[in-house]
Amino acid sequence: MLWLGLIFILSSQPYQAQSLKPLLNQQFSQDKLQEVLPDVSFPYRESIISAKKDPVHFIEFVFRKGAHLFIYAMLAVLAFIALLPYREPLLVKGYFILTAVGMIAILDEWNQLHRAERTGAVQDVFIDLSGGLIGLLLVSLVYLRLRASRRESALRGGRESGQP
Repeated sequence: MLWLGLIFILSSQPYQAQSLKPLLNQQFSQDKLQEVLPDVSFPYRESIISAKKDPVHFIEFVFRKGAHLFIYAMLAVLAFIALLPYREPLLVKGYFILTAVGMIAILDEWNQLHRAERTGAVQDVFIDLSGGLIGLLLVSLVYLRLRASRRESALRGGRESGQP
């Protein structure tokens, strides 16, 4: 629940409160960033995000979308941990978690639509869902690996104690 609170606090803040542009402009020159960054550009909403044309905006954009991925990956991991005591199959838990992540992402963007100086975007819901999927896949792999390791240890332990 604390993580959900963090998500909605962050989505309720004005863009300026979260902007990295002042810090980036203070620490780096535009020319130096244009030299170092690759010539990458892509469409997002109604604009083109370009590393060469506006490197500070590009870095901030990548950082902010990376934060979306991380925050929603952690949401999925925390939901997975919360559901561990329940004996539902892993696929059922995964479906439930991704559905919940998607609904929270939609509510988050809806919240932003109703905040001054913020905009909600359908693309962000897909980024959030991608983060949730990444987190769910990683935690599932760790879980399955740990479970297999425990079974293997239990089988070895039974053989070493003289049991068939």
